[in-house]
Amino acid sequence: MQLQPICVVLTSKLVLPHNTKQHRAGEVCTPSYVDVLEKLITEGYELSCLRMSWLRDKQAQVVCDKMTGKFATNKQEIIEYLTSGPNIVMLLQRENGLLLFDSIIGGVTRQKKDFDESCYILRTQTISQTHDICKYLFHRVENPRSVVQIVHKRATEWRN
Repeated sequence: MQLQPICVVLTSKLVLPHNTKQHRAGEVCTPSYVDVLEKLITEGYELSCLRMSWLRDKQAQVVCDKMTGKFATNKQEIIEYLTSGPNIVMLLQRENGLLLFDSIIGGVTRQKKDFDESCYILRTQTISQTHDICKYLFHRVENPRSVVQIVHKRATEWRN
């Protein structure tokens, strides 16, 4: 079976500990994004590329349009999360990675009360959508094990 790439954006609502409750002294409060990353890696996803990015309004609009489609009802809320703090943008790959993503993430998100996955985690739905959004979000992906390779023309000019 061939590896399938998937682009995932963990929005600032997930990255920043906004909703942390008061914990007892000495108790470690792990932000939700750590749980998501740990689950994806233990389930066999390979990380091809990762960056932290704080998007401007126009960038957030493009990312939201490309990743949610035309008919998303909560676009304004998603754009607000993308522009209100740092977001983790990842290119992952795994056998049947697109098909299995929702069931794997569902196991993590069901444990969290009041967790609206559609606003906190954005993901591509198809391989062509993955390629399209990766060209927009990453300047280069040169991981030799990655299914997706992005090298801009200017980057190759700088090497020579």
